[in-house]
Amino acid sequence: MNDMLAEDLTITIPGHDTGDSDELGRPIMAPATVKKVHEPIVNSTNPNMTYTPELGGQLPVGTLYWLSGLVGCPKGTKVQRASGATYEAINHGDDFAAGRVYYQLKEVGTDE
Repeated sequence: MNDMLAEDLTITIPGHDTGDSDELGRPIMAPATVKKVHEPIVNSTNPNMTYTPELGGQLPVGTLYWLSGLVGCPKGTKVQRASGATYEAINHGDDFAAGRVYYQLKEVGTDE
């Protein structure tokens, strides 16, 4: 099923602290790592969780997850779809039996 949902994604893993600092004492960060993967982003909508806007009605609340074989992507990793939609990893959970990591995503670059 994951193969049917998979799509081309560009993953940007933020650089890590090199341990060095510049002349002002700021840490020098290693450059970000960019990887191309073909993995799914899925939506988990809970019908018991809804949001009520000012104008009334109810909107379902869902959570986006990126199911990945990449291990150890830190919080702040950017995930970009081919359509241009960009997300940021805010949490993760390991599935050792499946050899996968579930990264919880939030959308970035939109007016929240």
